[in-house]
Amino acid sequence: MKSKSYISLSFLGVVFMLLIFLEHYPVTPLRIGGKAVCFFFILSGFVLSYGYGSRLSIEGLTYKNFLVPRLTKLYPLHWMLLPVGIWLGRGFLEQTYYYLPANFLLLQSWIPTPNSYFSGNGISWFLSTTLFLYLIFPYLWKFCSRLTIRCNLFIYVILIVVRSVLEIVISGEAKVDWLYINPAARWMDFTVGIITFLIYRKLNEKNSAKRISWQIFAFLSVMLTLSVFYITHNVKYPLVLFWIAYSCLICGSVMVENLYGDSFQQRHMKFTHVIDELSCISFSFYLLHQIVILVLFNHKPLNLLDDNIVKFFIILIICTFLAYISHHYLEKPVGQRLKFIITKKR
Repeated sequence: MKSKSYISLSFLGVVFMLLIFLEHYPVTPLRIGGKAVCFFFILSGFVLSYGYGSRLSIEGLTYKNFLVPRLTKLYPLHWMLLPVGIWLGRGFLEQTYYYLPANFLLLQSWIPTPNSYFSGNGISWFLSTTLFLYLIFPYLWKFCSRLTIRCNLFIYVILIVVRSVLEIVISGEAKVDWLYINPAARWMDFTVGIITFLIYRKLNEKNSAKRISWQIFAFLSVMLTLSVFYITHNVKYPLVLFWIAYSCLICGSVMVENLYGDSFQQRHMKFTHVIDELSCISFSFYLLHQIVILVLFNHKPLNLLDDNIVKFFIILIICTFLAYISHHYLEKPVGQRLKFIITKKR
C-alpha cells in the first residue's frame, strides 16, 4: 500500500532547501544553512519510518529492495556532477585528488578533513552521510520500533545528553570534522527522526486530542522553531535545541494535515501541485545549486548586474529550471533503468 504524501512536509522541505541555497549564495543576509541540514536529517528519519517502517516490519520488504532505489538515486547524478565540481575546484586539486576515490564512492564524509569531504562537488558530503543512514535504517528501525514509547523517549534524552557532551568536549574546527560532517555523529539526528515518527504514530493512534489542541500545538511548534532560530543567531548553540523544535514542528504539521489536509489540497490544487513538484526536484536542486551559483554569479553576463536582488532571483530560477530538467530527464529515468538492471530476475 502506498503511503500518503504529506504536503506540509514537502512545504517545509522546500523552505529549508531555500535556506541552504541562501547559505551558499555569496551575497545574503541569512546564513543558517547548517541548521537546515539538521532538519533534513531528522526529516529523512521520519519519512523513511513513515514510508518503509511497516513494510520492513510486516510486509517483509528485503534489505536489498529497500536499498537499491536509494543507491540508484544517490550515485548517478553525483557521478555526473563530480567532474564539474573537480573542474571548478581545480585550484585545490593538488590537495584534494588523493580523496577523489573516496568521493566517487560517497565515502568522503568519513575522512575528517575538508580536503576530503569538500572535494569535488563540495555539498555531496551530505550524500555520503545520507548513504550511511540508508544503510543502517532497517536496523535502527527494527530496534526502535520494538521498544515502548517510554523507552524511545529515554533514548531521545540519552542522545541529547551525548550530543551536548560531545559539543563541549570537541572544540574549534574539529566540530565541523566530527560533529557536522561525520556520519558517526549524524546518525543521532537521523535516529531522532525515527523516534519522532514513533511518537507521532502513537499520538495518531490514540487520536484523543481535540482539533483545536493540535492547531495550538502546530502553532506553538512554529513559534518554538522561530524562537530557537532567533536566540541562536550568531551565537554558539547546542544542536539539541533544534532536535526538539524540529520534532515538534514535524509532528504538529502532520497532525494538522491529517485533520485538514484533504480539504486544503482540494481548495488549493495549484499550490499543492507546485509544492509537490518542487519537493520532487529538491534532490537535483541540492546537487546543482552550488555549482550553478559559482558559475553564474562569477561569470558574464550576470556578474555585470549591479542589482543583487535581481541577480539572486535569476540564479534561483535558472537553478530550479535545471533541477526540473535534471530530475525528469536524467535523475529519474537513469535511476529507474539502473534499478531495473540490478533487480531484474535472470
